[in-house]
Amino acid sequence: MAYSIEFRREVLASANRCEDGIRGAARKFRISPTTVLNWKKLFEETGSLEIRHTDTKERKINQDEFKRTIEEKPDMLQRELGDNFNFCCKSVWKMLNNFGYKYKKKRLYVKGMKKSAKNTFRQ
Repeated sequence: MAYSIEFRREVLASANRCEDGIRGAARKFRISPTTVLNWKKLFEETGSLEIRHTDTKERKINQDEFKRTIEEKPDMLQRELGDNFNFCCKSVWKMLNNFGYKYKKKRLYVKGMKKSAKNTFRQ
């Protein structure tokens, strides 16, 4: 949850007035002293208490191509998929999980399969 600009100003004003400074203001408003310190640094650097927005990075994984590869070659190992797309096995696992796939040993199946189909795999 982001705090409003007015609340941030009030906390910083209290920190400047208070004998205990940042810790006293944090205790008074029941927030972390680190938060107050970060707001103070933000104000000193930018002159504003506006929330910083970061740009999102473009994904390294082309999702359409990845899904097409999985559908064409469902027996590929995670390591092979990672080598094919030039990223680590953990990223492969996360992407497979996002698409609803899950590996059991060397067989690939879709989440939500019928119970009888799941019983063919060892658990």
